[in-house]
Parts: sequence; C-alpha cells; structure tokens
Amino acid sequence: MAFVRADVLIQEPTLEPSANPPVLQALQRLDGRRQTRYDILISNPPYVSSKDYMRTTSPPVRSFEPKLALVPARPNGEYAAVSDGDLFYPRLLHIAKQVEAKVILFEVADLDQAKRVAQWAASQGIWDTIEIWRDFPSGQSTAEEHMLSGTRTVAILGSGNGRSVLAYRDAGIAWLGR
Repeated sequence: MAFVRADVLIQEPTLEPSANPPVLQALQRLDGRRQTRYDILISNPPYVSSKDYMRTTSPPVRSFEPKLALVPARPNGEYAAVSDGDLFYPRLLHIAKQVEAKVILFEVADLDQAKRVAQWAASQGIWDTIEIWRDFPSGQSTAEEHMLSGTRTVAILGSGNGRSVLAYRDAGIAWLGR
C-alpha cells in the first residue's frame, strides 16, 4: 500500500517538485506507468456548500472539524457561493473515466446532492448501473424509489437521507459480490 498527495482540482501537470501534482500525475509517479488504470475509486470529498455550512452544520462540528474538510475551497483558496459543495464531483467523475474505474463510490451530503452526482455520472454514458444509497442501504424504504436521468433509471435504495452514489460497469459487479 502507498499513499500519494495530489490535487484533485487541477489537471495540468506541474514541474514544481514541491507542488501537489494533479491526481493522474501523482499516480504515474507512484507506479511509473504512462497508462494508469484503477478498478475502484472511493471518495469522501468536502461536500458541504459554504451556504449550508452556516445554516445546517451543528456548532460542535463547526468548532472541531476543519472547515476545509467540509467545505471545498476554490483552487485559488477562496470559498465560493452555493454550488461550491459540488466542486469535486465532476472532476472525480472525469478522473474515474480516465483511470477506467470499474466501480465508484462517492460520499454526498444529502439526497439532492446525490441526485445531482447521479445525473452527472449518467451523462458520462459509461456506467451500467448507478444507485443512490441512503443512510441505511439495506433498510426498508417507504416505497421503491427511482429517479430518471435522461433515459437512465437510478435506484434510490434504503432508508434515511441520501449518503452515497455508487456506479459500476458490468466488469465491476465481481468487486461488489453481485
């Protein structure tokens, strides 16, 4: 096992040795390959918008959790308005496509954000199955729920609030034990 430090939000390779490189450049440095492929991409990025941070995050969380762990900063370091909680997801989906991931699992803040992320994943056209998992994926939901994203049906599973978006290609089914 190895750890790399990289910047998910930048795309252009850097020659500066002290700078955090883009993810793909960091992975290539790690294993020395030009074509980097990974089966699974899991992420729990900062996903709270700066607006929701003040409105819905409890005071103990604001007191003890670093704000940067919850609210993404724009690449220039300034916090953006309203949609900044979604900042990482399009970039992570792009990286998943580049590394030919078979499975992705992204933590999200709530059902609304989960639906947006599922729609972006569906728009890529590479995922055979996309699901939204609630707090308790195996829990009984009050009704069978789905959402439509273009011509795709996305299942919303479990009970509680939306917490994760899972997408996989048929080749990823073995990883999931399905």
